[in-house]
Order: sequence, then C-alpha cells, then structure tokens
Amino acid sequence: MLRITALEEHFVTRAVVDAWRSVDARWQDLALGLSSQGRTARRLLDIGADRVTEMDDAGITVQVLSLSTPGLAMLAPADAVALQSMTNDQLAYSIAKMKEDGIVDSGDTLKLGIGAMTDAHWKNFYDKMVHAGVVKPGLDYKKGYTLQFVNKGVGLDLRPKN
Repeated sequence: MLRITALEEHFVTRAVVDAWRSVDARWQDLALGLSSQGRTARRLLDIGADRVTEMDDAGITVQVLSLSTPGLAMLAPADAVALQSMTNDQLAYSIAKMKEDGIVDSGDTLKLGIGAMTDAHWKNFYDKMVHAGVVKPGLDYKKGYTLQFVNKGVGLDLRPKN
C-alpha cells in the first residue's frame, strides 16, 4: 500500500500561544498573528478528530508533527524547556486518547487497515462537496481516485489480538 507521510505538519497548544504573546512586542515573531488567529489558529490548535478527518480526506497515512513557528526559541531557556516538556506531554496524551477513542483505528480500518478508503467514502465526500457548492452535480468523481494502493491491511498486524 502507498503510504503518504506528511512531514513538518505544524501544531500549537494554547499554552504556547500564550507564551508567544507574553514576549515583549518588539521581539515577537511576525508569524504570531497568523498562527494565533482565525482558521489558521483553529487548525494549528487541533490535534484531534478534525485533523485526522483532514488527513483521511487528503489520503495522508501519517503526520510528523512539529511545533509551529516561531517555536520556543524566543523564551527564556528555563521557560522554553518547561513548556516543551508540557507540550510533548499534551501531544502524547492526545495521541493516546485518539487511540483509546478509536479515531484512527475504527470503522473500515478495522478490516482494511490504516488509511482505508472505499468507494462509499468518496461518494460521501463528493455528496458533501456538491451540497456545499464546491463541485457541480454530475461530475464523474470516480475518475479522481483509485483504490489500487489502499486497503492493503496496513497496521492490522499491530492490532492487539483479542
């Protein structure tokens, strides 16, 4: 199965954004406004179900998460180390919680493996895009994807044997 890994996928935590804002305005990174407001902030703060849904929609199997720019370099060293530890703990908790709640390993993935994709999934996505006015009804959406490289049982060997 073709596995798509997205590298340098950024995220932030609320505590990191608060720390960025606490820095003297003269030393704040120019990216602070973009990374901490509106849709971009919502997406960066989400390391749960919405992110996984977007991964599925894009055909991404794995994301390598990185703390978003500007990171923690502008903070005092002791503050940066403490916040990085807290951020790592939050990320680890979020991943464990997704596993516990079956966000990644449920539905079609239980039988078809991680990254499962079905004609029904594509039809559902197409119907939503028609409803949202993104595409016109009648588009032959089946020409836009293939199941040739998916549903190969990736990760099934890693599942607990019950």
